[in-house]
Amino acid sequence: MGYLIVTLLALALFALPVGYVRLCGAMRSAAIQHPPYLHFFFVFGAFGGFLICAALAGSPIGAILSVIPIILAPLAILISSFIIYRHHRVSRFHSAAFWSGLAYVALITAVIVILSCIES
Repeated sequence: MGYLIVTLLALALFALPVGYVRLCGAMRSAAIQHPPYLHFFFVFGAFGGFLICAALAGSPIGAILSVIPIILAPLAILISSFIIYRHHRVSRFHSAAFWSGLAYVALITAVIVILSCIES
């Protein structure tokens, strides 16, 4: 169990920020007009928050922090996805930003449904 926690925290605190910086660099080098930096920031942050909450599951701080990736992050990502929708055909980065936002909301919905089925 300890290795899983360390792996989830390493992904959330090191791999995802490095991935975000590399993605921003790729968008900059591709000279994308109006690159979706903010939307990807929300998506990477939400996935990072989800991984941190998964790593801290069962602890009081994990229960408190779970409000962020379950309630607040999907709302921010949905709003951002609806804003970026009109640009989602501009580039592959815009399309990926739009679909990754919807994928995060689908992931959270699936996790909630699965956990509610397990508990009942």
